[in-house]
Amino acid sequence: MTTAFILTLFLLGSLTVWGEVIRRVRAGEPALPAAGTEPVHWHPLPLILAGAWILVTVGAKFSSTDIAEPFDPETTLRGLYFNLGQMLLMWAALLASAVSTADETPPPFRLVRLTEQVGDGVTAFFASLAPVFLVLLATLPWRTPEAQHSLLRLLSEEPSVQAWMAVSLAAIVLAPLAEEIIFRVLLQSWLTRLLGPLVAIPLVAFLFAAVHGFPDSIALIPLALILGYVFHRRQSYVAVAVAHALFNGANLLMQSLQATCLTPSG
Repeated sequence: MTTAFILTLFLLGSLTVWGEVIRRVRAGEPALPAAGTEPVHWHPLPLILAGAWILVTVGAKFSSTDIAEPFDPETTLRGLYFNLGQMLLMWAALLASAVSTADETPPPFRLVRLTEQVGDGVTAFFASLAPVFLVLLATLPWRTPEAQHSLLRLLSEEPSVQAWMAVSLAAIVLAPLAEEIIFRVLLQSWLTRLLGPLVAIPLVAFLFAAVHGFPDSIALIPLALILGYVFHRRQSYVAVAVAHALFNGANLLMQSLQATCLTPSG
């Protein structure tokens, strides 16, 4: 009952956001006002680091044989600890290289009008819920327990405090911080300058979904498209990182309430 109540609140919030978007569009207004800044022309160093991470991660997904092996919670937890360190180092390296190679603090990292940036993230989070839920329903036949995200499966089979803390740190903090620099701040900015937003946003969304593996990749495409649009309009790292963190946090909340495998983690 609690799960259904919270899910209903999430979906009502999402429909409210979409109602406002429709109202704006019908009134001839943009769904989200532009921030007035152009995509940053990044130094090659952070772009190379981001591209290398994507290639390695996608390659590992396609070459992995984990599906054919029995699920081992202890092995998964050890792998999670390694990934925590990897994500922390990648985030620090990308942030340092992006900021240090610029003449001044790039627009995506500026902490001005911080409340507005956080508000944009909250709005993007709610906007993502309804379309993601619809895709989840459409892909329900593929969402078997064996195909569940490894971190959510870990919490189902080994719900220890240690596992919850590690998964929460990875999903709510480090993954949004690292992935939003890689995909939206660096890659999307570069591709937007090269190909334009109509190509860059869906292309980055596809790559973002690909690194998360099947079947989560399909359900994450609406989230990735919304994150891409919000970043294009607002040029705010804070906004997309907040939206991403809230999305993953909502998944963990549903998992803690004994939700089913209808919870893809980005």
